[in-house]
Order: sequence, then C-alpha cells, then structure tokens
Amino acid sequence: MINKSTEASIITSYFNSGVYVKDSMDRIFKFCDFYYKKKFEIIYINDGSTDNTLIELKKLANLKKPFYSNCVIKIIDMKKNFGQAGAYITGMLQSTGKRIIILEGDFVKEQEINLNNFYKKYLTFEKKGTDLLILDKIFISRSIVDTIFSFLFWKIYFFTSGIKLKQNICWTRIFDRKILNEVIKYDSLEFNANKIFLKKSKSFKVLNVKKKFKGYSNYTFFKKLKLAITLIFYSFTRLRKININFQKKKYMKRIQSLVKI
Repeated sequence: MINKSTEASIITSYFNSGVYVKDSMDRIFKFCDFYYKKKFEIIYINDGSTDNTLIELKKLANLKKPFYSNCVIKIIDMKKNFGQAGAYITGMLQSTGKRIIILEGDFVKEQEINLNNFYKKYLTFEKKGTDLLILDKIFISRSIVDTIFSFLFWKIYFFTSGIKLKQNICWTRIFDRKILNEVIKYDSLEFNANKIFLKKSKSFKVLNVKKKFKGYSNYTFFKKLKLAITLIFYSFTRLRKININFQKKKYMKRIQSLVKI
C-alpha cells in the first residue's frame, strides 16, 4: 500500500552484522536529515542473526527516533536466515513509500558511496523516464578460488538468464513503486530478482563505483556454491505469475516480529 506523503522507503538487512549497525544507521539518518522536509520510512531487517544485531537495531533506533520526526522506523525480525533476496522482499511488502531504496548493510558504511548523490542521480534520471537505478561495485576477492568461482558463476548466470550485463550487480538500488507492484506478481522473484526487475523496468541504469572494495560475507564456500546452483537452475525456469495475496502471505509467515518505533 502506498503512502503518497512518504518520499521513499529505505530498506536494509543485516545477518550477523551487529558491528555494522551503528555506522550504517548513522549514514541513513544523515541522508534523511538532508531531506528533513520530506517524510521517510526506514525498514531495518534482522535476517535471522545469532549475534547482537537485533539488540543493536532496537537500541540505536530508539535513541535516534526522537531527533528525526520525519522518519517512521520499522524493525523486522526474521524467523531464520532467508538470505538477502528473501529479507528484502519481506521488507518491500511492508513498505509504503513512493520510491524504494534498498541498501546492503555493509555498503552504506563505505564513505565512497554517497547516498545523497545516489538519490540525486536517481531523481535526475527519473525525470528522463528511468525508473530503476542499480549500484554496481567491484569486489576484491579473498583468494584465487573466490575470483575464479565468481567469474564463472556470473558468466553462466547472465548467459542462462538472458541478462545483458557485463558483471555482477548488487542489491543496492532505487526504483519506483510501480516496478514493485509488477515484480511481486512472479513466483520465482527470490531467485530471479535481477531478471524480473530488469524485465519490468521501463528504463534502467547501472551506476558503477570505480573503487574496489573488500566487502564481506558470512556465507561459506559451499553455501555460495549451493546458492549459485539454485540461481542458475531458476534462470532456466519460465517466469510465471501467481496470486499476489498468496505471495504476500508466504513472506509474511517468515516474520518473527515487526516493531514500529
């Protein structure tokens, strides 16, 4: 459901990332403060973390809220770790903003990624008909195995999915709610997100960040391999529309608790 008075819904998820919560939260509120005359909805997702992530989210959100009257804060606690796609889709279904901003928990702490500039670029592109802006980052792999694995996986995935891009694109993106209303109709969204987003976008742009980042991941090599095989498998499947209410119920069942601050 859209709230026309809400400029944008900012969604970010964390998995065992308590150490990153403060930095990323500071960056998000700094952005909202820049647009203090506009109303924002911030949705923080604890994606089944077993560390202090949820505690930090609630504690810091309660400390910040009195100073940011233009922000509505929601904290979603997932029953278990469903991965980025599962967490973000759950957050999208709870969003009400005219635009959706998805940020990866570790990305927003990088000083080189200026959220103000990212949003300004989107607004500029939006006037020219662009309804989806995706951020792309170049990662420094930890090992030769990681480098080879990532290279082969994305080459195969792009080939099988038909996505016409040269390299991996991340989940950090801004898009119009109209896209969300379309993509949520597909049953394989969790595994075909990029394919469906690009297919339903009227006009998209990929914004490259030139600097290389080390990044981080809590996924083991075998968990990455399992995910890679699953993604490639779904690349071959035909996109199929389903009942939206069924889709919403499926993802709502994944929520342990939802707190509005």
